Amino acid sequence: MLVQLLAAGVTMGLVYAVIALGFQIVARGADIFNFAHGELVVIGTLVYFSLATTYRVPAAAAVFLTVAAVIVVSVLIERATLAPMRVREPLMLAILTIGVATLLRGLMILIWGHDVFFAPPLLAGPPLVWAGASIARANLVLSGACVAALAALYLVFSRSLWGKKILAAAINPEAARLVGVEAAWTRTSVFVLAGLLAGLAGALVAPVTFAYAGSGFNFVLKAFAATLFGGMDRFEGALVGGMALGMLEAFIAGYVSSAFREPLVLGVVIVVLMFRPSGLLGGAALRVT
Repeated sequence: MLVQLLAAGVTMGLVYAVIALGFQIVARGADIFNFAHGELVVIGTLVYFSLATTYRVPAAAAVFLTVAAVIVVSVLIERATLAPMRVREPLMLAILTIGVATLLRGLMILIWGHDVFFAPPLLAGPPLVWAGASIARANLVLSGACVAALAALYLVFSRSLWGKKILAAAINPEAARLVGVEAAWTRTSVFVLAGLLAGLAGALVAPVTFAYAGSGFNFVLKAFAATLFGGMDRFEGALVGGMALGMLEAFIAGYVSSAFREPLVLGVVIVVLMFRPSGLLGGAALRVT
């Protein structure tokens, strides 16, 4: 049972890390808490389901098309709603993204309805048995793809000029502007990356959970919690926070009850943040009394 729970925790932890990283990239690179990020993930699950079941598109091509579609939606959100805003107040922009999330949820309900859809597995075949645990092949594909995406993103940030510009804008926006990194370019770039990560996560998670138009809040809540839990000021925090949430969910569901999984996980996050407000990897916080 322990190996089974570890495998489940790692799988969902990597998914949460990918989703949280997309949320964190926008939060740091564009100074926006994009609460519509969960809806982007849901669009990914539903588009992948439609491509794989209705149009019989092969799994690899369906994932690619899903990611492309979600990138387009993500950039449209930034260009149509956030870019025209003259007031760059973070709270106002966050509230605006909640409205965008509501609009996207309504559009998804109009297109796909309230039904719950199950996509075919990414890799067919019987589950693999290791150390007495049964591991679905789709979970292995999901874990491998998430690791590859995180590794590729690391290379983008550490090796490419494009990634370094985004990282510079995230670390010190004012200094980045002084050396010629335009704010509008940065916002569009981070929304491209966020759409890529959301689309990839949505397409990969659709076969192992389900696709449902109303599940966006759950995804963005996990992304927000993982980002705060790991630490907002370091991109590694999304990975640590996502993995921690995935492992906590798996062990609480296995040893306590799946009914208490969500409140207990979020309760642990709240307790940790009470003692370490900057997150597990965050720097020391200044306490004002």
